[in-house]
Amino acid sequence: IMSCAADKECFYVAGNLSLSIWAGLVPVALFILQCVSTGMGIAVGQARKKYGITYPCLYAVPGTKGDYAPVTEETALLKEDKEHAKAESISEEIAYKFNCIQRGHQNFLEQVTCVIPLVVLNWFTFPLLAGICGIFWALAKIGYFVGYGYFGAGGRLWGAGAYIPQLALYGITLWSAVVLFSGSDAY
Repeated sequence: IMSCAADKECFYVAGNLSLSIWAGLVPVALFILQCVSTGMGIAVGQARKKYGITYPCLYAVPGTKGDYAPVTEETALLKEDKEHAKAESISEEIAYKFNCIQRGHQNFLEQVTCVIPLVVLNWFTFPLLAGICGIFWALAKIGYFVGYGYFGAGGRLWGAGAYIPQLALYGITLWSAVVLFSGSDAY
């Protein structure tokens, strides 16, 4: 059921739960976060193929093959793998390039575990702010990933703006607690 107040602010009402009309922005933000994560995962998979880094290796190690095996004739004989003996070891440059791409995605995965719960928690009290913060955080992390993955460690600064919406989510969460404890309306 939709209910509109005198000031034209509308709410969805379900039992005792009412949500601002802006509550729809939060699922959009969560969808965007998932798309960003998937896109980064695909980019890492493409980098694995391009640079010959096999699973389950998380990072590339210079002087080894794509599976951490050192490059020696003995290793190839033990594995009875003639192709392995012919394969070149990973250079410092290739390891650095792959690791930057992998690290860009890994940083997203480390941080998104904090961002998603905060966006969801604030869905009920400040949905517009929660949704906007989630979307801007995702966009900033794309900058981080592109900067780090394709321009090296210094390129991470392209996504430094992600800390603004992340810190805003921390503040909004604390303010949500105050609002909920006081029993007043959030929006």
